[in-house]
Amino acid sequence: MSAAVADPSFPPPFVARGVELQELLDAYRERLGKLEERLTERLEANAPELTERLAAAIPPATPPGYGVLPALTPDPVPPTAPWRAASASYSWPRTRGFLDTDLARLSALENRIQAAGEPQSDLWRTLVDDYSALAKSARLIAHHVEHNRFWQARVDRNIAGYRDATRLHDAVLERQAILLELESMEVAPADLIARERALYEEIQTRPSGAAPPPFVRVEQPLSGSWVLRVPVVTDIEDGAFVERFRSAVEDAWSLNDTDARFRLALDIRYVTPEDLYGTGPACNPPRPPAASQESAGEAASSSGSGCMPGRGAALDLTSHVARFPPDTAVLTTGARITHVAGGRCVAVGPQDIAPRVFAHEFGHVLGFADGYFRGFRDLGREGYEILEVVADPEDIMSSPGNGRVLRRHFDELVAHLTTR
Repeated sequence: MSAAVADPSFPPPFVARGVELQELLDAYRERLGKLEERLTERLEANAPELTERLAAAIPPATPPGYGVLPALTPDPVPPTAPWRAASASYSWPRTRGFLDTDLARLSALENRIQAAGEPQSDLWRTLVDDYSALAKSARLIAHHVEHNRFWQARVDRNIAGYRDATRLHDAVLERQAILLELESMEVAPADLIARERALYEEIQTRPSGAAPPPFVRVEQPLSGSWVLRVPVVTDIEDGAFVERFRSAVEDAWSLNDTDARFRLALDIRYVTPEDLYGTGPACNPPRPPAASQESAGEAASSSGSGCMPGRGAALDLTSHVARFPPDTAVLTTGARITHVAGGRCVAVGPQDIAPRVFAHEFGHVLGFADGYFRGFRDLGREGYEILEVVADPEDIMSSPGNGRVLRRHFDELVAHLTTR
């Protein structure tokens, strides 16, 4: 198993490969930056009207840190093709393959820019667009690196739990294959039907009901109308970002049904870093080595020592969240990737995020578990392969990109809150 390492002086494979890929990515982005400088020089001499087009290329991903906010992007367009369960895979070998492919593309682009001569608008426009495509791809590769580092560390800390999730992941895929086979048959064999039903029952065994925390309250202002109120404390000073977060969550968690109306209301209060840490000096310690970050799951910081973190500082999210009032939900920054920490905190990472993903994460604050299954394969010296599959595309807790809040979500919340 990847977690079993005889010599503790060596990091486990998933950490070692992560450090290696991060170093390769950093070197690649440095080379990409130098090419941008060279391309800018050539454009100024041959096609100056394209310099703004180059400047608009997607920049490299922003590193995580306190106060770092993601760009907010539109929700994805719902697919038009019939839904089929399919596994998404993340691993260091796959990420390395993406990087090797782009290294070859970068070398080819370097040669083309070097060979380009006289002013030819079409040629230089193509070179700018090809550079922009590489810059966007570098950002995607950086997301793969962060996703791997975060989830491989979590798998390593809970092998037994993720082994159960792997079993359910595989059950979803096997059931999908059987459903496709049954569609092609005029007469379905009884044993195949029985196997499909057995897999369905197995998939449904994972607990998914609501377990809202004590600070969630329910009100019934009118007959058949329910309002769920959640106090939220945030140290994010960007009011526009906080309002977009509020809108994303409240818009998704609202439902008008034939016999009932439901909505979620966030009561958001701002606290300053001084409120959390006092008026002592700010500190922005050097980011620790990648190996120690991955072993801890989140970057270490001096927040536990009492000094106030500066913008971009690495955080120990556990100690940071503990500084907030205990009877509220929390919205803060400093995560490697956006996720719910400690059951009540939406910890924001630097990667671009769509509104419905915020709504999915807040579903965890309300006490819902993920409806999709995240499993793994042990790749030995290559770390872990992370496997993810959606079981129900209609459920926002199963499909953050295209799912929605369902009547049963509110029914479970109201039933729990009115009987506790």
